[in-house]
Amino acid sequence: DDFVIDFNNDRVVYAVLTDVGGTGKTVAVPFTELSKTGNTFTLNTTKERLVNSPAFHMADMNNLSYAANVYGYYGVQPYWEER
Repeated sequence: DDFVIDFNNDRVVYAVLTDVGGTGKTVAVPFTELSKTGNTFTLNTTKERLVNSPAFHMADMNNLSYAANVYGYYGVQPYWEER
């Protein structure tokens, strides 16, 4: 539904999705878990994994520990740790 952007590094941190799986839960997914074809983004994960991912709250938007937890959940190296 939304993207969280790191303007200091010109990167999309994650996509924020609401009401995943009809649960009412809001989650964040690393942008690398999305692929783009034309004007369409596709999420490259399962519904089960999405529903079980860490819940997102607005207070988490600038929380590096939360972001690292989300990246770890999806098995993705955080871009701020890349060399």
